[in-house]
Amino acid sequence: MNNYIIRGYLLFSLLLAGNSVAQEPLFYDDFSAGHGEWVILSGNPQLSTSGDVLTVTNSENSYAIIKHDTLLHDFTFSISINAKTAPYTNLGVCFCLNDQGQGYYAAINNSQQFSIVVMHTGKLLYAAPNSHIKPADNILTVSKYNGNISIYCNGHFCATVEDTADCSGDIALLVPGSTTAEFDDATITNVPVTTDPIGCFADNFDDGDFTGWYTKTNDIEVSAANNAMQLSTPQTGKGTSVWVDGGFNDASVKSTVSWSSGSTDSLYGVVLGVLTHTRDASGMLNVNYNMLGFLINAERRYAKLSPDGSITSTNVSESSIHGTTDTLEIRMRPNTYHFIVNGTLLDSMAVDGSFQPAFAGYFMGGDLSISCDDFIVAPEDNFQCPVQTPTREVLTISTQHPLPSHERVIYNLLGRKILFDGNKNRSPAPHNKLPQGMYFHLHKDDIAHKPVRIEESR
Repeated sequence: MNNYIIRGYLLFSLLLAGNSVAQEPLFYDDFSAGHGEWVILSGNPQLSTSGDVLTVTNSENSYAIIKHDTLLHDFTFSISINAKTAPYTNLGVCFCLNDQGQGYYAAINNSQQFSIVVMHTGKLLYAAPNSHIKPADNILTVSKYNGNISIYCNGHFCATVEDTADCSGDIALLVPGSTTAEFDDATITNVPVTTDPIGCFADNFDDGDFTGWYTKTNDIEVSAANNAMQLSTPQTGKGTSVWVDGGFNDASVKSTVSWSSGSTDSLYGVVLGVLTHTRDASGMLNVNYNMLGFLINAERRYAKLSPDGSITSTNVSESSIHGTTDTLEIRMRPNTYHFIVNGTLLDSMAVDGSFQPAFAGYFMGGDLSISCDDFIVAPEDNFQCPVQTPTREVLTISTQHPLPSHERVIYNLLGRKILFDGNKNRSPAPHNKLPQGMYFHLHKDDIAHKPVRIEESR
């Protein structure tokens, strides 16, 4: 995917790596010694451990809850969750559990959506898709401090809700019925997670990996071909979109888009958008999407999509629009967005300060196939998004057991590679010779893992 991210991972890593030197985890379990730290609170799941992973198989129709006693008040709890069943819903963690069955759960599903729910009432506190949730393998983090509950997935901020009950209690794993899931690296600290959503994201789609994108929308087919993202909608399709979540209030967006086939008057282009929540009279939580967009079609006309949902179209073809392959830009200016195609300013739109984009991506109408490439959303209009690699997971973890040997990389805090545990490039110094200290523990493909403290030489 070659997606380049600043702020989010960078701030998480540097802040918590610094905190970790002085803070030991309150609890850490990699399940190498089995699952003796956990008990079944609800349901009749089958628990097994193999390869330092806890596998929970829930063959029943009801939820299974597997608890660890903690009686926590303020905490950060993180765990790796790998769903082995698809589709699945509400796979995640419980927290603030008490003896009366009261508490919360935070859960994800294979459609890249998450939710925060009050367990004993079923009240939905927050629910939304998030592009940084992967369909199966994720690291879910709950950070509860000062009356707020914040959810992160794979190092990215998802949402914060208020804890009106000022809760405390145990933590647990939540597995829905007819679902099998693997859990690893359960970690509890008393270090709060404080970070902003990413403010920069770029993707040239060279490797066909759509990590970071929300693509599970209705009436759209997403695929990879020719080092680009291919989007297609059916004839009966309505306007739909794919996007990246972040904090893009001061950002501009730019991408190359090409009409491939379908309706020549169907619109497509780039968007910036906001997500809001409202409750109806019955208390039902509704998710609302408001987008500002610069759209064109193969007939070389353009349109403006307003945050109120209205589309203002032109009936005149523009010479600056090619209608085949075009580079579209929405450039941010104070209270104004400029719409630019192939370097030519076509139009602008005034907005007030209440429009604070939280996602960016593509919008397209029905009966259309387009190709998207070289996407970038970045602060203001400099379109600079530095490569940040390797990425690092949100939590710091100390451990006193040997490191697992499934293609991991060890770095010191200066970023120097110490060890590669895999089939090549092996350092002559094995991990059991590392001196006491702090190290970054990373997957060879730069998938986010964690710093690891080596407590003593072996």
